Amino acid sequence: TLPDILFQSGSAILTPSSYNFLDSISRFLSSVTVDSVIADGHTDSIGTYESNMKLGYERATSVTEYFRRKYIKTDFLIRSSSSLRPVAPNNTPEGRKRNRRVEIYLYVRE
Repeated sequence: TLPDILFQSGSAILTPSSYNFLDSISRFLSSVTVDSVIADGHTDSIGTYESNMKLGYERATSVTEYFRRKYIKTDFLIRSSSSLRPVAPNNTPEGRKRNRRVEIYLYVRE
């Protein structure tokens, strides 16, 4: 889970405050042999299932496009879990904020 890559409600746009963290992940990815990466976008529970599926996918896409701009040459599988796997309760603003995230799964060749 990328704890520093959170999104505003209804948005898939990366914030400038997330760039340093993404840059550190990019440096790590360039130093190892990565077989594949799964980017899984998540949302809070506000909105319809369909709109949240689309938004989760767009969030995962934003992160993978950033990695690609940093010359990470690997296969990315982009998916959306919508609001189906919250990490915090959706009944508070802080909980909803934590649920608007992207999880990254790395498969690194040893």
